[in-house]
Amino acid sequence: RQIYMKGGRGGKRGRDGSSTMGDAPASKAPKIASTSSTTYVSNLPNLPKTPLTTVLDLPTDAFDSIAATYQSKQARRDAASRVLQAAVRDSTASVYHLHRGDMAEAEKAIAASLASLKTAMEELGDEEEGARYGPLAGAMEASIKAKAFAHFLSTGALLQKSEVPFAHGYEEYIPGVIGFANELQRYVVKQGRERDITSLFACKVLVEALQAELMMFDFRNGPMRHKFDSIKYVVRKLEDTIFELSLQDGIEIPASDAAAAEGGVAVLNVKEFEEMRALMEENDEKREVVIKKCRDLQKSSKNSIYDLHRGNLQKAEEQLAVVKEMAEELLPTIEENKNLRGGAFSGVLEEYAE
Repeated sequence: RQIYMKGGRGGKRGRDGSSTMGDAPASKAPKIASTSSTTYVSNLPNLPKTPLTTVLDLPTDAFDSIAATYQSKQARRDAASRVLQAAVRDSTASVYHLHRGDMAEAEKAIAASLASLKTAMEELGDEEEGARYGPLAGAMEASIKAKAFAHFLSTGALLQKSEVPFAHGYEEYIPGVIGFANELQRYVVKQGRERDITSLFACKVLVEALQAELMMFDFRNGPMRHKFDSIKYVVRKLEDTIFELSLQDGIEIPASDAAAAEGGVAVLNVKEFEEMRALMEENDEKREVVIKKCRDLQKSSKNSIYDLHRGNLQKAEEQLAVVKEMAEELLPTIEENKNLRGGAFSGVLEEYAE
């Protein structure tokens, strides 16, 4: 305010009391002539500058190839997702029919679900992460749950992994049979209301055997671990229901050993669970090796960026060459276990590309 009023710093006061700065640059605004009806401008707008992409030598062919691959994969997934939604609906419908004792309709729904799964897997093809594509894995688990429920009502035993060849390893089979065990809670409530002690003991024997086998697995903290933790609530529900029935008159509760040995049929295939446990331990060992090596590779990649910022190009190139060589050594292990590509190994590739 003081400078404005007194015209300080080279400012001058005009006759009308206004003040102007002596060192202020002249205005470069375009000259505009205006009349009552038309407005004219004497300066034309400038053309946009040429983009750098037309000057720099960018690998446009590589980006076009990546875009084409992504669009092709996304198109396959969009086509498969609608089929997978139908598979999940059919699996859910089969469970609905099984709870109402309609085995014929349940079998039809299960057959439709399996047909949809087959179609979806053909749509996805042999894409790299097709085996662990989220909706595909979820549809597989829903189909296994429905098929295991129907198999239990027919045989009293657990569905074997060999009977679901579409499942890719234990990643879909174990969550599927755990989902079936949780579905037995609804079945137990209905059969308990009808005082069907035979069915309750059949459920109890199977769920306890399944829990005993899964307790031998070293589940890491994740979705499969959380699903395994839910089995103990099924066991608790069975025990409470049987205990409450034992307090009623006219209900004879057989001994656990006698109920387990009465049919003489194994409720699950122990050998299959041992094989899945050995496979899981082997995959965990490979994962630890990949994670450990990827830490070193990621550190070398970051150090190369550090050297580049300080102008040490030769040292940075040497470190990047080491990273490339060691990453190529890990590729055979990654190809055998597609699930190991995500996480640490992908992080190393991103650092290397950077």
